[in-house]
Amino acid sequence: MMHTSGSLTVELHRLRDRPGAESAPPVLSRFVVHTYGDAAEYEQRLRSVLMPALRLGGTADFEQESLPVDDVPDWFGVIGSEDEERAPQFARTGRDGYVEHMEESRPWELQDWLYRFDPDEDSRGWEWWDATQAGPSRVHIWVDSWGESFFGCRELLWAAYAAGAARVDGPTLQKSAVWSAERGLARADAAVRGLDMRSNARMRALLRETGTAGPSPQDIPPVFREVVERGWSVTPAGGRVLTDLLPENLPRYSDRLAEETTVNGRGMTDHDLPSATDERAPLLVRRCLAYVAACLHGAQEHFGDTAVKSYVSLSFADTDEALLTANVTFCTPLPDVRPYIPDLEDVTDAAVAEFSAENCSCGSRAVALHASDGDDDMIKLCDSQVRLIPL
Repeated sequence: MMHTSGSLTVELHRLRDRPGAESAPPVLSRFVVHTYGDAAEYEQRLRSVLMPALRLGGTADFEQESLPVDDVPDWFGVIGSEDEERAPQFARTGRDGYVEHMEESRPWELQDWLYRFDPDEDSRGWEWWDATQAGPSRVHIWVDSWGESFFGCRELLWAAYAAGAARVDGPTLQKSAVWSAERGLARADAAVRGLDMRSNARMRALLRETGTAGPSPQDIPPVFREVVERGWSVTPAGGRVLTDLLPENLPRYSDRLAEETTVNGRGMTDHDLPSATDERAPLLVRRCLAYVAACLHGAQEHFGDTAVKSYVSLSFADTDEALLTANVTFCTPLPDVRPYIPDLEDVTDAAVAEFSAENCSCGSRAVALHASDGDDDMIKLCDSQVRLIPL
């Protein structure tokens, strides 16, 4: 396979950010990796090894005797050296697995391995595409081999084993639709695993099954867009409420939390959605997430802090149709007031997520939204700011 500095730059971009389904070639080659430990940690290690190699491939002078190794993880640098005993156990076990897999092959020395990413080196018959987690200890590595089922991939196998693979099967050619389906599940799983969360099985299952990608402004129903655009107000009792939801005559409530949750609470628009749960759930979840992100961003801008939280609950209606419904509300937890949802772990008849805008500009998996079609301000709701809570 022919490589160029430009193709290596694109390859590096795919390594950093999962590519879109529309950019995939008709077929991809898949390696099935069985890991010794957690699949997410394995994937992170593998990407950390390939990242500096691809970066060097697009920038380094391969005419020099040695390449810079400052960005290469230390454990990967020593696993093929005489100092290999300094490497962690996962790398040493992976090294032995590679030698067994390749029969009489020896471990790679770091410089030899890095030189395989020279754009003029045609023995590397693959380009990185993606990695998806197919189980607690299984990862699928996807590469573009230009439709070839047999191609040079020793350097990839070395990285895969050294990162902690117990066994690597493949490659096999797969239609890109297979990767695309796994990509959707991987994004949902990442959104669950990456969160500081308490959750029940119902919420985790819902997010995984919907495979919901980042919401967009178009997901917010028109009536809720008006709520977002009118922003926030403060009641005489100090409650933080959405202006458009304030009743003309505000009644007295037992406390500020009751006021906020009652005034801000609304059922998400769903009359125009399909009744079948597998079709209805992804659309309903996207609407809720887009609305929540927009409102939390508005609260942060208006109040200058991130105290407002949002609760999204999903459950089946107690009707003959038993349609999936959703409710969204906002409140500010208070130290001297009973929590909005007490004894969270003991509730089992619905799924609920608690959202916060705190530190919402951080994280590479942030969800970016526009508050309205004409608004240039971005809303970023980080994965790390969602706590999934059983209700």
